[in-house]
Amino acid sequence: MTRTKNKRFDIIVGIPTYNEADSIANAVRKIDRGLFKYFPEYNALIVNMDSQSSDGTSRVFLSIKTKTAKTSITIKKRPRGKGANIFSLLKLSKRLGAKYIATIDADITTITEKWPILFFDPIIKEKIDFVAPIYTRNRYEGNTTNHFCFPLLYTWFKRRLSQPIGGDFAFNSRFAKYILKQQKPMNAFLYGIDIFLSTHAVGANFKIKEVYLGRKIHKPSFDKIIPMFQQVAATMLFVLPKYKGKHDISRLNIEMREKQRTDSFIRKPEPAKVAILKKYAFQNLQRLPVKNIQKYFGLNLEEIKTIQKSKSPISENEWMKILANVSKYIVKHKISDKKATEIAITISPFFFLRVLAYFKELDKTKDKKDIDVLIFRQAEKLRYLLTHSSAAIDFNKEKGYSNLQYSSFQTRKKGDKRAMNPHYSVTLTAIPDIPLIKKGDDVGAIILKCASDAGLTFEDSDVLVVTSKIVSKAEGRLISLASVQPSEKAREVARVSGKDARIVELMMQESQILNAEPGVVETLHRLGFICTSGGVDRANTAKPEEEKVSLLPINPDESAGKISDAIVRATGKRVGIVINDSLGIKYRAGSVGLAIGVAAMPAILKGATDEVDLYGKKRNVNISFADEIAAAGSLLMGQSKAGLPVVLIRGLRYPDEQGNLADLIATDQLKNDLAK
Repeated sequence: MTRTKNKRFDIIVGIPTYNEADSIANAVRKIDRGLFKYFPEYNALIVNMDSQSSDGTSRVFLSIKTKTAKTSITIKKRPRGKGANIFSLLKLSKRLGAKYIATIDADITTITEKWPILFFDPIIKEKIDFVAPIYTRNRYEGNTTNHFCFPLLYTWFKRRLSQPIGGDFAFNSRFAKYILKQQKPMNAFLYGIDIFLSTHAVGANFKIKEVYLGRKIHKPSFDKIIPMFQQVAATMLFVLPKYKGKHDISRLNIEMREKQRTDSFIRKPEPAKVAILKKYAFQNLQRLPVKNIQKYFGLNLEEIKTIQKSKSPISENEWMKILANVSKYIVKHKISDKKATEIAITISPFFFLRVLAYFKELDKTKDKKDIDVLIFRQAEKLRYLLTHSSAAIDFNKEKGYSNLQYSSFQTRKKGDKRAMNPHYSVTLTAIPDIPLIKKGDDVGAIILKCASDAGLTFEDSDVLVVTSKIVSKAEGRLISLASVQPSEKAREVARVSGKDARIVELMMQESQILNAEPGVVETLHRLGFICTSGGVDRANTAKPEEEKVSLLPINPDESAGKISDAIVRATGKRVGIVINDSLGIKYRAGSVGLAIGVAAMPAILKGATDEVDLYGKKRNVNISFADEIAAAGSLLMGQSKAGLPVVLIRGLRYPDEQGNLADLIATDQLKNDLAK
C-alpha cells in the first residue's frame, strides 16, 4: 500500500467496489499494465474505494503486485454506495493534485490494457474535459440508458451520449472541482452517480468525447434493475432542471460520434426474473396514488384506468409521451431531492412495463443495427413531442392511423414492411464556408475539410446534396460566351424565344431542341431529361462582365461516385450523394431542384406489390427518391447568393442499393411521346 500523505500524482484511476473480491484482480492488472506502458513519464496511482465489503475486496486489491502505486480507502460514512466512493475519489484527487482522473468498474471482464490510453489521451492531448465510453453490449442490458437517460439527454441537449451511465469515465481536474461544488441528491451517492456526472458534463457544456472500448461483458445487473433505475431516474430528474435556462433546445445541434452499440453477444435475463419484474410492475402500478400519476404524467382518470386494467407492456409511443409529460413537469416546477425521488418511484412501474415490451421487440429483431435504430427513434420521437406538439396525450387514440403507417418501400428485403415512425424526422444542415470552386479542385476533399472545420461528422445513410454548379466548375465546364459562335439555327431559335443566340447554341450542343416559343426553349438534354434551359446557366459563374455560363457535368453519376468514394476513404461511412440542378419544367412556374447524378444510394424507391393505402386499396407506387432529396436540398441552397452549395441530410432510411440518373428517366414513355 502506497502512503499518499504529502505525495503528488498526475494520474489517478479509481475502482469503486462492494464485494468484488472475485473480479477486481483482472481490472487492476489491466489498468496497471496500461499506465506503465503508455504513461511511464507520469506519476500514477490506482485507488480502490470500497464500501466495507464483507468478502475482503480491499485485501485482495492490496495483495495484487503492480508497478503502479496503489492505495485503498474504505468508505464508512453513510450513505454508502458507488456515488459515495466516487465523491471520495474526487476529494482524494484534489488533495493529491491529480490533473487526470478515471473511474473504472471492477467487474468488467473485457477490460484491456489499452483502456488507460483511450481514456487519458483525449484529456491530455486534446484538452477534453470529460470522456465517456461507447461499448457494444448485450442487447438485453442497458435498459435504463436506452429508455430513460439517452432519450432525455438527447431531447434536452441534442447530445447523443451513448452510455451516460456506463460506469467508466475519465475527466480532468477542472471537471472534478466543478462536480464537488454541485448540490448532491441522496441518490447520487448510490447508483445515481454516473448520470450525475454525465448530466452535469453535458448541461454545463464541458468538452466531451466518446471513446470506443469494444465489447462490455460484466456481472449481470438485471437483479438490481429496480433500485438502480429509481436511483438513476431520481438523480437525473433532480439535475436536469438546473440547466433548463441555459440551453435553447431549438438551437442546439451538437452530435456525438456514434458507433454500433449492440453486440452479437446475447444473454437473456432468466424467465423467472422477468416474471418477478412483471409482477412487481403490475402490483405497484395499482398502488400508485392516482393524483401523482395525473400530476406528473398529465393523464386523466380514464387514461389511468385504461393502463391499469390492460395489464400489458407499454408501447414506445406511450412511454415517450410519459417522458414528455415528466419533462414538462420538471421544467415548470421546483424539483427537490424528495420530489425527484417521488417522481422516480411513480414512473418506475411504467418504465419496467416498457422494458418488458422492448424485450418482446428484441425477440423479433435479428439485425443488431435495427436495435440501435429503435433506440434512436425513441429519442427523436421524444424530442418531437416536446418541441412540436402541444396537444393532449390520449392513449385511447394509440391505434389511430398515424401510428400504423408503413413505409411503402422495401428497405431491407423483399416483403419486409418497416413501420414508419409517426414523428419520423429528417434534418437538413448546410455545410458552411465552402469556398468558390476553381477548375481542378477536389470537391470531395473540400467538403470533408469544411464539414470537419464546422464540427460536422458523417454517419452511414446520411445524404449529401451537392449543387451541380460547383461540380461543373471543378471539371472545367465554364464557357466564355465570347468564344461561342452561334449557328443560323441558333439565331432562329433565339429570335423566336428571345434568348441569347450564344446560349441557344450551347443548348443545341448539349441538348436536342424540342420546341421554342417566347420566353421558353424546351430541350431534351443529352443526359436524358427534358428541361427548359438545356442545362446552360449564367448564375454564380463569374463576374457579369466576364460573360461566362456553366454546363452540366459530363457524367454526374461518376462525379457523385468520386465524392462518395472520398468520404468512404476518409471516414469509413457510406454516404449517399445527390448532385442536383435547378431546372425549369414546362407549364410550371419557377424552377425546382432535380437530381442529375446519384451515388451510394437508390434513385428510385420501389413500392411493394402487396402495398395498400389507409382504406385497403392496393397501391404500387414508385417514388423518385433522389428527386425529392434534391428538391429538399434546394430549400437551403437558395437560387442566388446564399453560398450554400452542399447540404447534409440526416435521418433518411433507404436500402443499400446503387442507383443512377437513368433510373429516374421514364425512357419508354419519353420515346413514345417524342414519336408523336
